Amino acid sequence: PDYYKSGHQSDLAKEKPLPNPFPTVEIGARFAFLLLLNSIAKVDHALLSQAELWLRDALTVRGLGAKTASGYGWFSIDEAARQEILDAEALEEKEAAQAAVKRAEAEAKSDAEAKRLASLSPADRACDQFRKTSAEEFARKASDLSALAPEVQKGFLLALLSVEKRETWKSWKKSDKPANKSRVAAILQAAAKCGIKLP
Repeated sequence: PDYYKSGHQSDLAKEKPLPNPFPTVEIGARFAFLLLLNSIAKVDHALLSQAELWLRDALTVRGLGAKTASGYGWFSIDEAARQEILDAEALEEKEAAQAAVKRAEAEAKSDAEAKRLASLSPADRACDQFRKTSAEEFARKASDLSALAPEVQKGFLLALLSVEKRETWKSWKKSDKPANKSRVAAILQAAAKCGIKLP
């Protein structure tokens, strides 16, 4: 500081220099710049494109920051990296759109199923549920058939006539196991009460 005040060479010998650090970024460092429209409800693509051109010009022609005349602050655009980002964004948008379509389809299917079930009689609703039950659960219900409400019993019997449970009924009738014999007897008794003829 004394040298800069006095200009005498002798002041340089007695002073300690105070370095002025100049931080820089290593060559090859990569940056991403985000362009965002503030306070604009609708995206103006023309305005964004113009802003991108200005940013490109600033980075590649004019440089950014201090000492651009010495080669600092100059950028080159990596078009491959830019395209990767654009492709990733497009893929993300496509996947989000597909997920939205799947959600809408699932909701529509669920609504349609709820309406279909609501339009069924109690016996038909019970039949629908029994057709979808596992073999073990279906066998348990057959064993406790007399404890079920009449409409539910009728639904069970109608399920025995369905494609899903027809083979189960045939195997129970052919079986010599006591559990299956008692099931068949209970089922035939319930069928006689409900007026349903089983094969």
